[in-house]
Amino acid sequence: MGIYSKRVYFRAIEENDLDHLYLWANDPEINEMLCGWHFPGSKTVIRKWIADQDQTQNDRRFIICNSNNEPIGTISLVNIDWKNRNAYLGVMIGNKEYQGKGYGEESVNLITDYSFLELGLVRLDTDIIEYNTKSIRLFEKLGWLREGCKNNFFYRKGKRWGRLSYGIEK
Repeated sequence: MGIYSKRVYFRAIEENDLDHLYLWANDPEINEMLCGWHFPGSKTVIRKWIADQDQTQNDRRFIICNSNNEPIGTISLVNIDWKNRNAYLGVMIGNKEYQGKGYGEESVNLITDYSFLELGLVRLDTDIIEYNTKSIRLFEKLGWLREGCKNNFFYRKGKRWGRLSYGIEK
């Protein structure tokens, strides 16, 4: 089963995604734009991570594919709280050829609609490192509200950066 829009669709993460995930996980340009701590990952570790994906009903992770069935990134709903109907959203366009061309926007819109209309969630949250101006512009353009900042949260590029919290409600 996939989740479809005009130019992208989401599908389950499969073993044959290993090479893409390995490249994206080990790309410093991608990782410096993401929240959290990222260590280089071996194919063995990533293969185990793929195998463990169906272990919980509270996380949904997908590969983003373009209309030619090429994997271009990942998108996830994690820490899904079914009682309170909220989740945390993470998105990454790993194929640099597709960055800055609206695929992230289309993917966030698609997962938001899926979350609210199909899963019955009423709120989504995400975090953005404060120097990631492209992600800030994207989420604000899509109606997400900046709800706070944890100052000095990340250490990147030789200095401290804030973690900006964004949310959207149905």
